Amino acid sequence: MLFNIIFYIKEEISDEDIEDINPDPKTFIDRQTLHLLYEILNIKLTHGIDFQSFYDIFQVASQSLEINEPNLDSIDDYIHFKVIDIFCKNFIRGFSKLIIELGFENFLFDEI
Repeated sequence: MLFNIIFYIKEEISDEDIEDINPDPKTFIDRQTLHLLYEILNIKLTHGIDFQSFYDIFQVASQSLEINEPNLDSIDDYIHFKVIDIFCKNFIRGFSKLIIELGFENFLFDEI
């Protein structure tokens, strides 16, 4: 679900709002989209991490995937979708565990 929100946000950003065109939007997200995820999840308040640190963590994880992308000269400004996928799954898993620990498991969906 969180992953679908990211795709929706990317669709809503107009071309004139994008400074650098993402050369492969099906594989990478840009800094602006990651910032929207940061804001939606309120990472600053909930985890005490500023955006630059949040971005740096994702960038290092993305670069550590060591995926060869022949059509990109540099992926330094982009985050690989696999990193976002891992983050979203772990974020939802962690939130679900918290809900269970608090005794609200009745509110979880069977799919989670």
